[in-house]
Amino acid sequence: MISTSTRVPVLSVLRTTAAVLSVRGRYQPTSRQWETPEPTAFEVRHFMHGINIPDRHLILQAIQAPETLATAQAVQAWARALDDVPDTDQYRAALARITSSEYVPLGRHFNILVSAVDAYERDQHRRAVADAIEWARQHSRHQGRIGERLTLTLTCDSHTPLTDRQYGYHLQSRTLVRLTDDNHNTYVWMATARDLPRPGQRVQLTGTVMQHSQRHGIQRTRLTRCRWKAATN
Repeated sequence: MISTSTRVPVLSVLRTTAAVLSVRGRYQPTSRQWETPEPTAFEVRHFMHGINIPDRHLILQAIQAPETLATAQAVQAWARALDDVPDTDQYRAALARITSSEYVPLGRHFNILVSAVDAYERDQHRRAVADAIEWARQHSRHQGRIGERLTLTLTCDSHTPLTDRQYGYHLQSRTLVRLTDDNHNTYVWMATARDLPRPGQRVQLTGTVMQHSQRHGIQRTRLTRCRWKAATN
């Protein structure tokens, strides 16, 4: 049995956690330990004590990768910084206390430290989304006139599945496709087609301007009756 009083380096825990997550998947908290996936804290603890776990050789390789060390260092710096953190955020306050030391015991604080990598990645994602929304607010403008047919070179940003629409006995699937042009203008297409551009794909799209709308302060041009093909430039 592993003693919970044993102390291990904080940076090593973060580095091992980043490697485990890259190989084994998303964070699994101890609060859901009855589920089939083993909690990430258990896997990290077992790995650091030489106990065999699935994909151990792949985790060893991932630990040696420079990007894994960079992630661990970034998580440690993020956890220690409380400049933008509300005083009521007890989780971040606990993380700051734990990462202020060079070592952590293999008890409750160890589990909290392991969770920091996933918390950091979620925080970075939220910040990236907020930055993208603010950028779009500043740059996106309505394009074309209502009813005008436009041919545009766009980049597909994302797909969002919508509720199916029923016509009698027929169900029509719908997907909201978000696209941007090179001038950062935002377009949306309520697609019923199955053949859709992949997120990140550059396309040449022809569609009719149906509506000029706004969401989260972002001016959006809604297109309908769209046809597309892969862009050549």
